[in-house]
Amino acid sequence: MITLIDGPVAGTYMVKRTPLYLRAVEDSVTGGRDVLDQLEDEPKATEKVFVYKLQGEASRVHLNFGRGKGGYYAMGEYKYLEDGQAFRETEAWRRYCISHTEGKVNLQTGVIEGGE
Repeated sequence: MITLIDGPVAGTYMVKRTPLYLRAVEDSVTGGRDVLDQLEDEPKATEKVFVYKLQGEASRVHLNFGRGKGGYYAMGEYKYLEDGQAFRETEAWRRYCISHTEGKVNLQTGVIEGGE
């Protein structure tokens, strides 16, 4: 579980990944909130986008819900950075992440070489 400690969509979310930068969304119609932690995740047309950054180290925990349900989930805390409407499109989002990351980013793997 990750925690967005402040900002427009503060709260706790169950996710599988803890990227350094994260888009979180709030649906302007339903009020539903979510985080876009998966590489293929994209915001819906009715969702407002917000940018968060991981604080400290991420970790993982195994949760067992019984009857064979459960698995490994990511843990970490995120701080609100800014409105993310300009980063709705995947390509713009990737450019934002790379431009805010120290070191060279391998575009094939996403691994940071040098830097943080």
